[in-house]
Amino acid sequence: IKELRRNVLKQLEEALIQTSYRKEAAKTAIRPVKRTKTERNQKICFVSTMEQAEEVLLHSDIDAIYCEAEALPFEKWELFTKRCRDAGKEIYYAMPYIFRKKAVEEWKLQKKLIETGHHDGILVRTIDEYAFMRNLTGFHKLLILDSSLYAYNSAAEDFYIRHAGGPVRTILPVELNDVELRTLERTDAD
Repeated sequence: IKELRRNVLKQLEEALIQTSYRKEAAKTAIRPVKRTKTERNQKICFVSTMEQAEEVLLHSDIDAIYCEAEALPFEKWELFTKRCRDAGKEIYYAMPYIFRKKAVEEWKLQKKLIETGHHDGILVRTIDEYAFMRNLTGFHKLLILDSSLYAYNSAAEDFYIRHAGGPVRTILPVELNDVELRTLERTDAD
């Protein structure tokens, strides 16, 4: 009886251990990447002061600048954009991290500049900013979604693209691993 009990307990223990093993994850279909070599290898510099922006203009190996809009008054956007163009750089203006009533009013006053200025696009950081930009009917430049916006799967990315009214690029979240990042690579983005 003792031997029988030991065998039953051993079988039960093995059965319990087997249920705790992870099953191999199902292979997910990875969409092929359709991005240009230039875009994939683009060097982008984020600046939050004009001193930083001035320094970046001196470096020919930097392809694009994300400039904190608060670092540069709206009245100087076009002049700085021209300087970026002359230096062979794309320029994107980043909306503020906190988009409260005062900021909303300031951006509304600059609607024409935001829509038709010579910059390459706008970096949005919150869903409120995304909605604000989406409601600018004359804005057809690139809308860059910061990693703080939820885009952790292709369904979320598809939502943003479908509702943006223009081209969209997402900054991929740092929390994702290699396989998750590759599943987010798009063939129809930008």
